[in-house]
Amino acid sequence: HDIIAVAPDGTFAAFTHIWLDEVNNVGIFEPVGTHSDYRRLGLARAVMQHGLQIMQENGMTTAQVTHGITNTAAYRLYQSLGFRSKHLTYGFKESSHKTP
Repeated sequence: HDIIAVAPDGTFAAFTHIWLDEVNNVGIFEPVGTHSDYRRLGLARAVMQHGLQIMQENGMTTAQVTHGITNTAAYRLYQSLGFRSKHLTYGFKESSHKTP
């Protein structure tokens, strides 16, 4: 399910895509984003709240979202929606080493 907030000029202002795992009753947000011109207006929050409603209507009992460890804005948004940290993971940095 794609959820998109569109600005009056037709610009995609904020978006998310939700995945519904009906076997485990888990809804997943991936990705979530806001166009830089529309940040701090509550649009990401609005699309996520709509996503949570769709998840609930479809029997999901858990919702998950991930973000980069340095993305404090995402952390604050997700925490304000009731998400709590469960796992801390570190990604890998791209290597300059080229394979033959």
